[in-house]
This record gives sequence, C-alpha cells and structure tokens, in this order.
Amino acid sequence: MNNIKENIVLAFFVGLFLGAISIFLAIGGGPLNVSLFVIIFHFTMKQSSVYSIATIFFSQITKIISIVASAQYQMFDMKMIPMLIILQLLAVILVQFGTRKFHQQNWKVFIQFS
Repeated sequence: MNNIKENIVLAFFVGLFLGAISIFLAIGGGPLNVSLFVIIFHFTMKQSSVYSIATIFFSQITKIISIVASAQYQMFDMKMIPMLIILQLLAVILVQFGTRKFHQQNWKVFIQFS
C-alpha cells in the first residue's frame, strides 16, 4: 500500500490511534508515528516525518481546545506562550540550517565515524 488514498479507513483509524496514544501518554509520539507509518503505509522516513508532524499537530490542537473548553487554562502561566513560540520558531530555523549543512557534507565521513 504505497498510497494512503488506497485505504482511507485504515489511515483514519491509524491517525486516530496515534493521536489518542500521544495525548493519553502525554508524549509527542514522533518515533511511534514514524515507525508505524513506515510499517503500515510503506512510506519513506521523510514522508513519515511529515505525516507524524501533522498527526501530532492535530492531536495537540484538540487537546488545547479541550483545555480551553473546560477552563483549565487558568492553571497555566500564559506569560510563557510568546517566549515558547519564539523559541520554537528559532529551533525550526536552526534545524533547517543544520539539516542543509549536514546534507551538503560527504556522507562517507559520517559513516566512517559511526
């Protein structure tokens, strides 16, 4: 099954399962998501990473909505949110820069030392 559109029902339930597990266990779920996407849908690691991020994003959106709906947000320090957003954006930029630099270098050097 190379294409997720071939079995939309399986894709829905896998996404639902992964989102629920990451919420109930209070983990990001990235490694679990990626491994299941590779095994079940035969995605590449790059494709699995993209779908994993989307799964985590939507599961966290539902968690935020449930926190706001139940008025539990009062126990969180809201002054931290702007700093967290800025740090997250900075992390994304640094990872992108690091990934480009790493891919530009010769892989043989990396394999030789590992």
